[in-house]
Amino acid sequence: WSLDKSCCYGFVKDPAKSGHFDIIFSSMSEGVVVQDAFNRVIHFNQAALDILGLSADQLIGKTSHDPQWKVLNENYESITSDKHPAVIALRTGKTQKNTTMGVHNQQGQVRWLNVTAVPVFLDNETEPYQIIVTFNDITIQFEAKKNIESTKAELTEKRSSLRKIVSQLQESRKKITEYQSKISNLEGD
Repeated sequence: WSLDKSCCYGFVKDPAKSGHFDIIFSSMSEGVVVQDAFNRVIHFNQAALDILGLSADQLIGKTSHDPQWKVLNENYESITSDKHPAVIALRTGKTQKNTTMGVHNQQGQVRWLNVTAVPVFLDNETEPYQIIVTFNDITIQFEAKKNIESTKAELTEKRSSLRKIVSQLQESRKKITEYQSKISNLEGD
């Protein structure tokens, strides 16, 4: 088998026989989910369960099309399963890298994930038979970025308001100067 043909051809010949694969898989802090050609979850690591807030029984066999998944894009809009990186990778046979998506977990929280989905091909096949999905929790970074963007927008709005006030003050000062000049002229007559 091989990964996406654009990279890593023949990365591991038979991961099922590789003890190193199991050690790497279980010790990663990044979530890993392997989905079959029908988009069903067939393997995962502990980090995937921890990040998604699911038990093994809740994750095994689940697909990206499961209605329980509530997925958001970066604008907090719901997205359909056909926009999920695993579904796109399975459909197109191309790696989907660094997709940001929000996933509601079982505790009702939104976890923001950076997701990469890599199609895996059997030798001489053109359709992927598995998808390896990796993801890490970027919730803290995502929320900090959104807070910075929000603060920046507020500051821009306040700066605009301040400019209007300064302009009004300058106009008032100009009128006061004109009135003072007229009063001086009247007093001088």
